[in-house]
Amino acid sequence: MTNKKEEKTNLFHSIRQSNEYTFFFDEELGPPDEYRDLSMVLMQANEDDEINLMINGPGGYVDTAAQLSNLIANCRGTVIGHLIGPSASAYCTIFLSCHRWVVHPHATLMGHTFSGGFCEKGQEIKKAYESYNKFVEDMMLDVYYPFFSIDEIDEMVKDNKNIYLDSKEIHKRIEILAKYRSEQYNKAQLPQFEEHNEE
Repeated sequence: MTNKKEEKTNLFHSIRQSNEYTFFFDEELGPPDEYRDLSMVLMQANEDDEINLMINGPGGYVDTAAQLSNLIANCRGTVIGHLIGPSASAYCTIFLSCHRWVVHPHATLMGHTFSGGFCEKGQEIKKAYESYNKFVEDMMLDVYYPFFSIDEIDEMVKDNKNIYLDSKEIHKRIEILAKYRSEQYNKAQLPQFEEHNEE
């Protein structure tokens, strides 16, 4: 009979696997079904995964930009937007939706509202336009601010203005956006207390 105690440990080890993905946006942005692979990556990414979006294109489908913007916002991995050339429109939405950004020296960015038409009957055309216009405006206010000011977003939505930025201006505005997003994230982490008033 022995009195020897069993050895215990308070050190544990686990292996966490990380993945790195790279996706190129270097042609016109097509319909949502063309981006199912990327959508699946964004949906299934783990916290240690990194998704690099290489952006250099003219824009395209707003519906696709909205879908990818939503998935980026909810992605557990880190999505990095690399602006590697002149980019515009829907690609502006995707770029600004990312968690982190890399801006190359010879790159530009153009923001504006949507263009297109509506195939509806009679007065439904007006309703379809008003609904879609509000959808785009709400998305721009959520994704573009404060990279673009409220006045600039208003000019894009209501006056159909195109706003062009060079790499130096993009760098300045990205710093503002990064600080704002960080503050919003930290604010969301604070405990929320409900007030209870005695009757």
